[in-house]
Amino acid sequence: MPKKIKTEEEALHEAIRMVAPGTPLREAIAYILQAGTGAMLCFGEPNRLARLSEGGVELNVEMRPQLLYELSKMDGSIILNEKGTRIYFANRFMKPNTRIPSEETGTRHRVAQRIASQAKCTVVTVSQRRASVTVFCHGRKYQMKTVQVQVNKAIQGIQTLERYVQTLQLALRELTMREMGDWVNLPDVCRVLQRAEMADRMFRREVYPAIEELGGEGRLFLLQTTELLKPLDEAKLVIKDYARERSADAVLERVHNLSDEDLL
Repeated sequence: MPKKIKTEEEALHEAIRMVAPGTPLREAIAYILQAGTGAMLCFGEPNRLARLSEGGVELNVEMRPQLLYELSKMDGSIILNEKGTRIYFANRFMKPNTRIPSEETGTRHRVAQRIASQAKCTVVTVSQRRASVTVFCHGRKYQMKTVQVQVNKAIQGIQTLERYVQTLQLALRELTMREMGDWVNLPDVCRVLQRAEMADRMFRREVYPAIEELGGEGRLFLLQTTELLKPLDEAKLVIKDYARERSADAVLERVHNLSDEDLL
């Protein structure tokens, strides 16, 4: 069976989860940040990344947070496998194609962006000056936020999501009352679908990204939202009840594809 080709969006989310709090890699990154040093970690096919670099030392050892931290004290980059479970090279000098455009100003970030674009891989930079962590994945860039910032964002997002779900529940109750009186009309059904889609978009765009970046720190938030989003399942049943010419999945897809303006 051929290997599924990941989109840039899927690859970026995998990379974020890989270095999220609670993971061994994030533990190593925390050591680096606490020491006030920097690092460039390249994740991908080791031989391919080796061809885009030179020097350093070859290791091929299991990744351990303390070891990764110690290796980061050297000036060069560290090459790991795609999942970040093994370290193949340390203190490596990366040589990307300098003709690849980059809007980055710092040398480390500029090299990281070019390597990620050229090798279609993930590169994580830890900046000692800005005390920041940046993920370059294929042609994408993502600045990791601190745990406290993401916790605050998750809390605010869930509070807003609760209001969206409350309006959905109200629309569902009104629809049920109209069904009992046998005087349902099309706007009643559309209102349920609209409220459900608004809640779903709020979760996908604002809440889940914050929870995803929190990694192990976001487990309680994920449990909370799983319970909170249960009315969306009821909204899907409404589609099955009233869709005649199309399947429920087809109707959902059309609603998902509506612009925010059209949805409102």
